[in-house]
Amino acid sequence: MPTANHPATPPDSGRQVCVIGQSARWMAESCLRAGWNVSAIDQFGDWDLRKICPVDVVADLNQIPAAVAALHGNPLLLFGSGYESIVMRHTKQNWRFPVANCSRSAAWKAMDAGYWTNRMNREICRTPRIAEPGKPLPAGRWIAKPVGGSGGVGIRWTGECMDAGSWLTREFIPGNPVGVTAWSNGSHTEILGAFQILAGQKEFGAAEPFVYCGSIGPWRFSATEKRQLVPMVDEIIRVTGVRGLFGIDLVQTETDLVPIEINPRPTATCELMERLVWTANPSASILPLHFSAFGLCDYDDNFVSGMNRAMQSGIFLGKAVLYHDGPLPRIVSPRHHQELIHLQTRSLAADIPLPGTKIRPGQPVITLFSSDDSPEKVRDQLVALAASVRNWLRLRSPNM
Repeated sequence: MPTANHPATPPDSGRQVCVIGQSARWMAESCLRAGWNVSAIDQFGDWDLRKICPVDVVADLNQIPAAVAALHGNPLLLFGSGYESIVMRHTKQNWRFPVANCSRSAAWKAMDAGYWTNRMNREICRTPRIAEPGKPLPAGRWIAKPVGGSGGVGIRWTGECMDAGSWLTREFIPGNPVGVTAWSNGSHTEILGAFQILAGQKEFGAAEPFVYCGSIGPWRFSATEKRQLVPMVDEIIRVTGVRGLFGIDLVQTETDLVPIEINPRPTATCELMERLVWTANPSASILPLHFSAFGLCDYDDNFVSGMNRAMQSGIFLGKAVLYHDGPLPRIVSPRHHQELIHLQTRSLAADIPLPGTKIRPGQPVITLFSSDDSPEKVRDQLVALAASVRNWLRLRSPNM
C-alpha cells in the first residue's frame, strides 16, 4: 500500500505524478510515456527536464519537504535518487500526499547494512562484515560510507571504525561490481536485469574512488550464479520488506555473489532497461510496473517480458555520468549548450545544463549514452564521448 495514510487513486491520464530526486529527468520521461501528467522537484533543473514538465529546483535535499508542501492538488509522489537520504534526514515528515515508494520502515532497513547483514540467512549468501564501534578492525580492507549517502559519494578507505552515528564501516569485497534491479509486491517477485557498475572512473572525471559513474549491460550471470541470485533477492525482500522497483549492488567474486548495498527505490539503471526495451517498443515505461506493487496500477508483465527478450538480443547499452574534475567552476556558454543539445538529439546525451549554469568541481556535467554489440565497445564509446565533451567545455582548463 502507499506509505501515506490515505488511499491513492490509480495514476490514470488525469493524475498528476510529482517525481522527486537529485536527478529526476528519466522518471519524468517515463511518466510521460505512460500517459501521466508530471511535474518534478529536482536538484539540477536541467534543460531537457524543464522542456517536458514544470520543475521546482532545490539547492539540496533539505529543501524537498518545503517544495512538496507547496504542491497543489493531490499529486502522487515518486522519490528516486536520494530517497534514502531524505528518509534519514526527515524521519517524521508527513508528506501530506500519497507516496509510491516502499515504506519508511523498509527504506530504513534496506539502507542500514548493519541491520540486514545480521539477519540474512548465511546459507543463502555471504554478506560483508560490519565493524563494531569501539573495537579494532579485523584483518582485511575496510571502507566507510556516510549514513544515508547515495551514489557512492563520500565513501572512503579507512583503517579504523568510524563514528557509528555518521558512518557505516564495512569490509571491502574485491570483485566485479554489478547492479541488479528487481521488483516485488510482497507475493510476486521479478528479477528484471543486471548491469556492470562503473565507479570511480577517472575517464569520467570521478574525483572519489567509489562515486557512481554509470552502468553497462545487460550483465549475464552463469547458471550457478542465477541459482544463487534468486534466493538472495527473496531473502532481501523478506528481511527488509522492500516493495516496488529496487536495486541491489553486489560484488561478483570468483566463487559467489555478495550483496553490499540495497537501494529501496527505482534506480538510475531503470533508464537503461527502458532503452533496451525501446528497441522493440519505443513507448515502453517501467514505472507502471513499479506503481502496481502499491495497488496504483494493474500488474502487467509487458515490460518484464520485453526485458527478457532484450536480454537475449545481443545489444549492449551504457550510460556514463561525466563529472567536472577541474580546479575551478566552469560556466556553460550558449555555444557549449548547443553542442550538448546536438548530442541529445542523437540520443547520446541527457541532463543538459542550461546556458549560464555554473558547474563546480566534483559536480555532474552531463549523462552520456552508447550502444553496441559488446560491453567493451560500449565503454570505449563512452570514454570517447566523455573526452570530447571535456574538450568542448575545457573542464580541466586552469584559466577560466
